[in-house]
Amino acid sequence: MRVKAVIMAGGKGTRFWPYSRSHFPKQFLSIRHEGTLLQNTVKRLRLFLPVEDIYVTSLHSYIPHLRKQLPMIPEKNLIAEPVAKDTAACIGFSALRLMEEEDSVLITLPSDHYISDPEIYCQALQAAVHRAQQETCVVTIGVKPTRPETEYGYIRVSQKTACDDNEIMPVQQFIEKPRISVAQNIFVDGQHYWNTGAFIWKISTIFQLLKSHMPNLYEKLLQIKEVIGQKMDYNQFYNIYSEIEKQSVDFGIIEKCRSIYMVPVQCGWDDLGIWDALERTNEKDHLQNIVFGLHEGIDTKNNVIYGESDQLVATIGIEDLLIVSTKDALLVCSKDRTKDIKKLYELLDQKGYKKYL
Repeated sequence: MRVKAVIMAGGKGTRFWPYSRSHFPKQFLSIRHEGTLLQNTVKRLRLFLPVEDIYVTSLHSYIPHLRKQLPMIPEKNLIAEPVAKDTAACIGFSALRLMEEEDSVLITLPSDHYISDPEIYCQALQAAVHRAQQETCVVTIGVKPTRPETEYGYIRVSQKTACDDNEIMPVQQFIEKPRISVAQNIFVDGQHYWNTGAFIWKISTIFQLLKSHMPNLYEKLLQIKEVIGQKMDYNQFYNIYSEIEKQSVDFGIIEKCRSIYMVPVQCGWDDLGIWDALERTNEKDHLQNIVFGLHEGIDTKNNVIYGESDQLVATIGIEDLLIVSTKDALLVCSKDRTKDIKKLYELLDQKGYKKYL
């Protein structure tokens, strides 16, 4: 059975503002490695998939960025959404575009994650693909937590589960971003893993689950299929897609699915879409600062400082701050409030500061 991968690269990266902007969001940026987050995601997948089986879905307005950053990906493998409708619609539309007479296994995954050991990660994906080929089910990838974390979702597995050779574990429950007291409890119980947002399933399975749990989206996709089958009228396509309810695949399908498994992966993992991740994936200087760009300071410790190109950031007597300086915006934030950057983004949008977003 053929295996294909769809990288979801349509997000606006609001939690990584002001470095990430709506016209050029985080997936197209280089955060800590050579290459952008999207390019590194493709590089990982190429360890076991040919480029002709790697697809990228994004907003129509981002397609020029895809072409520029991924010249090795065939043009037909770039899937354009007219508007953002979250991951359920993104995966459903991608599956629709990849439908063939012969069923395929589809790996759907985000474009903005840090993986410390790509080879071990790909081995876990291959184990997940093998299980997805065998039955009508969903398989996901889980990472053992290294700390109580309120910004990630969790996967609960049975303590008494007998694993096979590839450690395929039946999933008991998905837990969305928990409050800190819950995160502290599940961190120590040994039955929970971080949800990495990667799902492996047959295309036929995706449509069966959509039909059962998201019938409205399923019907919209059938309408789009008819439009695509004819000489496509973009306005008609746009109108149908705009009527789709915005919903995550986790809430719409995954949390309701009865046949779901998890493959644990033993490597470092993080979501590079939040500023906190830089402290976990980079070395600190002798004063416990993480610095990108030019910086000079006095009595400056335990900060994250991010400056663009040749811009100098100078500091005196500060501690536990996030400072992000770009050519037209400056963010100064207590490190324990970085989760509120998305709220700040929404406030700026409401107040009409759109050129800075």
